[in-house]
Amino acid sequence: MAAGLKRRGLTRADIPMIEGMIRDCGDSRVSLEYPFVRSAFFYGNCEGEALGDVGFYLCRGGGKTIRLYFLVVRGRYHGLGHGKTLLRMLTQRAIMGGVNAITMRTAIDGSAIGFWMKYGASIVGLKGGDYELVMRVRA
Repeated sequence: MAAGLKRRGLTRADIPMIEGMIRDCGDSRVSLEYPFVRSAFFYGNCEGEALGDVGFYLCRGGGKTIRLYFLVVRGRYHGLGHGKTLLRMLTQRAIMGGVNAITMRTAIDGSAIGFWMKYGASIVGLKGGDYELVMRVRA
């Protein structure tokens, strides 16, 4: 893990920090999804972790699959390995929970598709302007 960055679970108190990360991530489409973050915390449907104030992930588990809703890194920290660290944190959570797959969506025209493919995700469908992806988890 990057020096000086602390891993910790997310709480409702983190909503202002999360708002800032979403604004600073460099992808305007992510900000359109922000209302989901607030409702997820309000209803307690999701969980996640932050990596200092650099990035976070937000997901929901169910059985043998985790649905990843967000994996966000502030734009100025792109390309420094923080996304990979967040993905490793999520994968560790999955392995500990007996999960065998992580599912997610990403924009067809976005730069994130390269990231996901690099780390083993496969395209399994198309929904609107997004690819539906699955990534198998191996211990």
